Order: sequence, then C-alpha cells, then structure tokens
Amino acid sequence: MLVLYTAYEKSKNLSYIPLLKNPVVAGRNALSVYYYVGLRKITVGGQKVKVPYHYLTSNSKGNGGTIVDSGTTFIFLSHGVFEPVLNAFVKQVKGFSRSEKIERLTNLRPCFNVSGNKTVSLPQMKFHFKGGAEMALPLANYFFIVGENDVICLTRVTDSGLEFSDAELLC
Repeated sequence: MLVLYTAYEKSKNLSYIPLLKNPVVAGRNALSVYYYVGLRKITVGGQKVKVPYHYLTSNSKGNGGTIVDSGTTFIFLSHGVFEPVLNAFVKQVKGFSRSEKIERLTNLRPCFNVSGNKTVSLPQMKFHFKGGAEMALPLANYFFIVGENDVICLTRVTDSGLEFSDAELLC
C-alpha cells in the first residue's frame, strides 16, 4: 500500500511518500490544486532510466516535478522523461517487432506485435520516491492490449508538440 500524506508515523507495513509544497507562481494558480511528490528515479526491468534530474523536481517557475492526479487515465510524462522510458522498454523488450501502424493510429508508443503468443513477459516499471518508498506498477497500468490481442502499447502520453509544463503526472 502506498500512502500520500504530509504527516505520518512510520510503520513497517506501509510506504509513505511525503507531499511536497506546491510551487507558488504568479498567474499559474492551477499548480496549487495538484499533489506534488518527490520522484527520485524510474527503473525499467530493474535498470535505472537516465532521466535528467531537473524534470523530477519543480523549479521556482513551477516547471518540472511530479504530480499525482488520480483523475487521469494515462500517466503523462514530459518529453524529457518519456523518451528515456520509451527507449528503456524498446531496449529490453526482445522478440517482438514494433507495430508502427498502431503507433500512428493510437498515438501511443512503443507498440509491440505479440500475435501468436499465449504469454508475454515485459519489464516491470517502478517509481522510486524521496524517503525510499517504491511503487511497482502492475503491468496493466502501463501496457494496453490493442485490437484482437495482437498488439500491446505503452500507455504513457507525452507533451511532444503540446503546450504543457514539464510536470510529470502519476495516476
């Protein structure tokens, strides 16, 4: 179980993530409604993804940092975080070809053709937070089956070409 809370007592059965103070930026009141947490690193298949640290922590203008938004379907990753995560999956997923047609149709990537396979093994993605808490996501939280069980896609959305701040959204 993962608990988001500003004050807590330690327990060996729970992992706690302290909430961080939201950046106060003139003209950007929307930042005040989010829950910021201290994401320190992301691992894929047990290997650290090389993400520039400035994407994981917010600056004085409110850019960067990690936001928890339980009302979203997808996890939003800024381009500077998404590309290294995407590359980690592409590097580690062996034996399946990319499905560029489905990637173009869905705007999700990477997508892999898994047709003819009864079972598929994919690397685990894990978030590592300030204070030592870790969150290993269930596979269904970050891969989605498209069509007739022939293609699976990473269900992460990036800001490539869109106007967003650099904050990461975790659902």
